[in-house]
Amino acid sequence: MGAAFTGFEGVLVFLVTTNLLGNSLGIGIWGAVMGGLIFMVIRKHIEGTEMLILGILSFIGALFFAGGIGLEMLVFSALMAGVSLAFVFVLFTLIYRLLQKLF
Repeated sequence: MGAAFTGFEGVLVFLVTTNLLGNSLGIGIWGAVMGGLIFMVIRKHIEGTEMLILGILSFIGALFFAGGIGLEMLVFSALMAGVSLAFVFVLFTLIYRLLQKLF
């Protein structure tokens, strides 16, 4: 769940920061926000209910500040990033467990 949340938030935060601050500064701020978000998810400071609230708030913010991106494209890109990151997490977990059993 944390991986899907991180992917979802990553797309929304990226769109907002690059549209508000420009490419160079926006990507730097995005990296800092994502680092903090990943740290908080790993340390369990953000869990189920907080993830839902933050997801809704960031989606609303992205609707106002994403600049020219339609609602369908915003939802599609955020959900696809979340699903893709969750898939990669599961794939690497399976590979890790397979290697752990072999060695």
